[in-house]
Amino acid sequence: MPAPWFGSTRVCRQMKAEAFLECRKADGKRLPSSRGHRANEAKHPDTAFPQAVRPFIIRSTAAGRLSIREMTAKGDSPMNTRLVNDGIFTTLGDRRYRIERGWARLPDRMNWGMVSQIAAASDGRLFVLQRADPPVLVFGPDGAFAGGLMDGRIVDGHAIHIDRRPNGTERLFIVDRDAHEIVCADLDGDVLFTLGTRHVPAFEAPFNSPTDVAVAEDGEIYISDGYGNTRVHRFSADGEHLGSWGALGTEPGAFITPHAITIDPEDRVLVADRENNRVQVFNREGGVLAIWEGMHKPMDVVVDDRGLVLVSDQVPRIHALRLDGSIAGRGRAAINGAHGLSVAPDGAIYLAELAPETVTRLTPVA
Repeated sequence: MPAPWFGSTRVCRQMKAEAFLECRKADGKRLPSSRGHRANEAKHPDTAFPQAVRPFIIRSTAAGRLSIREMTAKGDSPMNTRLVNDGIFTTLGDRRYRIERGWARLPDRMNWGMVSQIAAASDGRLFVLQRADPPVLVFGPDGAFAGGLMDGRIVDGHAIHIDRRPNGTERLFIVDRDAHEIVCADLDGDVLFTLGTRHVPAFEAPFNSPTDVAVAEDGEIYISDGYGNTRVHRFSADGEHLGSWGALGTEPGAFITPHAITIDPEDRVLVADRENNRVQVFNREGGVLAIWEGMHKPMDVVVDDRGLVLVSDQVPRIHALRLDGSIAGRGRAAINGAHGLSVAPDGAIYLAELAPETVTRLTPVA
């Protein structure tokens, strides 16, 4: 049975037919149509989903290894991922990782918005960008909630990046996608400067629903402008637009959706060209140097502490590639696909997961 929709919330694809059978058994009635379910429930309460099952149906979640009956009997929330962590590992390159789903813990009665991207700071804190207020959530090194930033400032957060300057200072770069703006702030959330004209999209110029941002060691700023445009824009450290490259297409140097961007240790610009199922490698002026294929709709690209390039895709998998593009390893660490990746100084990898919305930590183990 295909996964139904309720309002704008998709029932996670891991739901099995058992969930629907449990609904039927619970009230002995035919399941109501997914179209207009909430309105139908108000008019005909006798056809509503039973209360015990409703949280599982309405909230997008992976139920792990428990059935509806087991979860209800145990009193567990569908977002309780504790039970699917024990004994789960993945390997990327020469390193083995323990998978810790649900690592970032919200306070009681606080729910996740859509988790879009994450950024690890050098002091162990994790900054999580969600499409809700507050848009930036901060977690301590142990995963405990430490506060929220920039409430009301970000309209549609798509990416967050921490830039570490040679003098040790760190800055947040946030891509406010549908505001067509890049926001730079300090780690307290105070805005330092912006790029782009807020709420004014520009066709084939900065910006038209941009997707990601990366900062080179010399301070130059690179933005993938991937939804309204199919471009990469280059800015100087003080915000001067230096140039752009890219066009709509499938040939080398063109994009369908440039969805993520990073700078590698060889000072090259790596772009996840999502709908073209590849990562393109450029020099700083936009010349094509290489094309890496063998991935399905890559969503994010980062470089880890070993110099390996990590690419998350929608299989879902994480690919670990050497700087020459050869594969060093791959594994399935995400539930449905990591929309964002971030690597901490200690080598831990954080995943921004969609459906269910959660933060997963990959902890290196011996």
